[in-house]
Order: sequence, then structure tokens, then C-alpha cells
Amino acid sequence: MYKTVSDTGSFQQVINKSTFIASCFHVESEEEISEILLKEKKKYPDARHCCWAYVLGEKMDVLRYSDDGEPQGTAGQPILQVLVKKNITNVLVTVTRYFGGILLGAGGLTRAYSSSASGAVDECGIRTMMMSSRMLAELEYATHSRLEKAIAKSDYIRVENIEYAEKVRLFLSVKAEDEEKLTLFLTEATGGKEIPVCLERLFMPWED
Repeated sequence: MYKTVSDTGSFQQVINKSTFIASCFHVESEEEISEILLKEKKKYPDARHCCWAYVLGEKMDVLRYSDDGEPQGTAGQPILQVLVKKNITNVLVTVTRYFGGILLGAGGLTRAYSSSASGAVDECGIRTMMMSSRMLAELEYATHSRLEKAIAKSDYIRVENIEYAEKVRLFLSVKAEDEEKLTLFLTEATGGKEIPVCLERLFMPWED
């Protein structure tokens, strides 16, 4: 299980005439991050600095940051600390600064970059990713009719898709910990005639 951002988000603030524009992205690879950083720099070509930080991996084992010309430790690291403190991964935050002519000092810069990053993350929202199972259940039409409401009202089964062919093909997803529960439910409900098959296991978002 791990936490990541739900969507992209942005936040902007002006501090002593310097403008800080923060953007937050859900990312899956360093290649994707490189592309986003290029786009952000092209988006604000006349900005003085484009600082950033990212965390990758289920165990948050890849951490990188850049001060992009700001005094060491005043930009990239504060952005990174926001991500670490919020315990989120597979996320990139960039903070672009337009210098307003007034020096903020090390403490002022650190607070500005940290609050800008936090604002962008808050705009995204955070979701929990859990190891999940995508399941296929093929039911007779009469059986599906009998179980349809129970499946729809279940608090642990998500119906991803339904195909109507010779049988009703239900594409379901559950948390991996509930795979056995779903299998038992359908097996008992059909007298052992219909046993769901696991198609794949992967991380999926679920409500806390």
C-alpha cells in the first residue's frame, strides 16, 4: 500500500514581489518526469528558477531534487520534505520563481518553496493505492439476475465492466485481501458452478 496524489494541481503566491508558481503531478517513471520538467521550463522561459523534487517507488526509494540556482538547501530540499512528510510517492512538484527584486534570505526562501509545494499538493488531493485483484466471473443469466443487486451493493466489490455473451461476463476488482472472500461468495452462491478467475494483480486506488 502507498499514497500518491489523485490528480494534477497548481498553486501560486506572491511573496515580497517574487511570484512562486507550483505544480504537482502524478508520475510513474523518471522518463515521464524529464518530459514534464522540459515542458515546465518552456512554459515559463523567462523565469529565474524552476526548482523541483520527486519521489518514486512503492517504498519511496527514489528521491531527487534540484535548487536550480537558488542557494543550496533553500528550494529543492524543502519541496522534497513536503512530499516525505505527507508520505506520498510517485509524485513530482515543480516551483517556478519569478524574482521580484527583493532578497528573501535563506529562511524566507525555504518557507516560500515549502508552502508553495504544499499548496500544490493540497490542490491535487491524496489517494491510497492498494494491491488489488482484477477478477472475471462468468455467470448464467439467471444467476446474474439473482446476484446482481448483492454485487452492486457490496462494500468491497467494484464492477468494472459487464459483457453479455453466451454468459454474463463480470469484470470485477477487489483489494487483494478480499480476493478469497469474493471467490467464496460466488462459489457458494452458484453451488460451486461458477468460480471467478484472477486476471491480474496490480495497485489500484481505494478510499481510506
